[in-house]
Amino acid sequence: MNLTIVRKNIKNINITIRSNGEVLVSAPKRVSKRYIDELIKKKTPWIKKKLDYFKGRKSLTVKKSYDDGEKIYYLGEEFILKVVECSEERVWLEDGFLWLGVRSERDIAAKERLVDSWYLSKAKKLFEELVKKYQKIVKRDIKIVRIKKMKTRWGSCNHVRGYINLNLYLIQRDIKEIEYVVLHELAHLIYPNHSKEFYNYIASIMPDWKERRIG
Repeated sequence: MNLTIVRKNIKNINITIRSNGEVLVSAPKRVSKRYIDELIKKKTPWIKKKLDYFKGRKSLTVKKSYDDGEKIYYLGEEFILKVVECSEERVWLEDGFLWLGVRSERDIAAKERLVDSWYLSKAKKLFEELVKKYQKIVKRDIKIVRIKKMKTRWGSCNHVRGYINLNLYLIQRDIKEIEYVVLHELAHLIYPNHSKEFYNYIASIMPDWKERRIG
């Protein structure tokens, strides 16, 4: 683990996972090294999860070939892709594999279309449920919720028009992370910036938001 500990004039210990794999721990000057080590040990599962995310983040942007044996992610779990040629195009989960039935294994475009269509069907149902759940808490009108491929963001919000955009590939992430993104975007209907008040509001609803947050 590439760990860096920085002492600052702050009240609480903050752990930041950077995209280059560095784990940055900002700690008050009065806190002992032993206490910091114990905290890092306690947070190790979360730290590893974030590091794994940055290692695998390219899977969202790099063109995939959808070959047999390739890794596919769904709701935070890793599945091995099994491609079979058949007359009926379809996608299904079975025995830890994501099965992809296609007319031709060489048709990369068809395989991508099928997987994305399967993702979309799952995302529509789950995202709708989560938006409804947190809309009851946020109590703001939402005009449109769109699910689309986004290269640099997990979500976005137009607080003036009441539009929420969610990245299709959020469906690859753990459910707790998806919930955070949904709440994050809905909270922008009240606080359109990333102010202290914005994050305090999120914390009042989701106290463990820092552990759920993804890059």
